[in-house]
Amino acid sequence: MINPELIVGMLFLPSMADNKSIEIVGAERFSDYTGYKLYASSFRFTGDYVEKRNVGSLGRRKTRIVAIDALCSPRMKQYKLNYLLRYVNFWF
Repeated sequence: MINPELIVGMLFLPSMADNKSIEIVGAERFSDYTGYKLYASSFRFTGDYVEKRNVGSLGRRKTRIVAIDALCSPRMKQYKLNYLLRYVNFWF
């Protein structure tokens, strides 16, 4: 809703495995909104958004969005070595 190219990107990006991430460079925001953390009924469109970030040498916005798949009900499993390595390998 805020970055339409991200919605379209879902058609072309592969499904992520538990140990994968996707980095999207140059996403541009088009919509302004109100609402608590974009959840459910509180999310409301308030008008067009004019992007103020500079562009890099390739003409892309200096924006980076990183996507990692959330674990379904991880509870204590998220603290096992292979899940911890998943996050450490992502950030480094």
